[in-house]
Amino acid sequence: MNKTITITRSLALRPERGEEGKIIVVKGARVGKHYPVRPWEKILIGRDETQCDIVIPTNTVTRVHCEVYYDPGRKMYVVTDMSKNGIILNNEFLLPKNKECDVAPGSTLMIGSTQDIIVLDHPDDHTA
Repeated sequence: MNKTITITRSLALRPERGEEGKIIVVKGARVGKHYPVRPWEKILIGRDETQCDIVIPTNTVTRVHCEVYYDPGRKMYVVTDMSKNGIILNNEFLLPKNKECDVAPGSTLMIGSTQDIIVLDHPDDHTA
């Protein structure tokens, strides 16, 4: 008996489990929000709702504060700081401005000040 499987566009474009990243807001105006990050999809984070995918409405956050994407081949996030006030990685390091930086899953990013913090989730830690 022949069986036919129909693959829809949404099913075909959906990444395999474990390939999609996630940004979780753990402190600040959007605390508790989860944002999916598809492989290679560039996500803009900032204050300007007309330009950014994730909006953080805080004065210390620049209109377009940073760009984040997930590289599934290397299992790393790539973050570019485009801000005035900077990004602190894991409460220790200030990311360089306008330079792509590899950031490991599970890392925290302090966006603009200590009042807005996100986590770059481990892709394998959530279900698709």
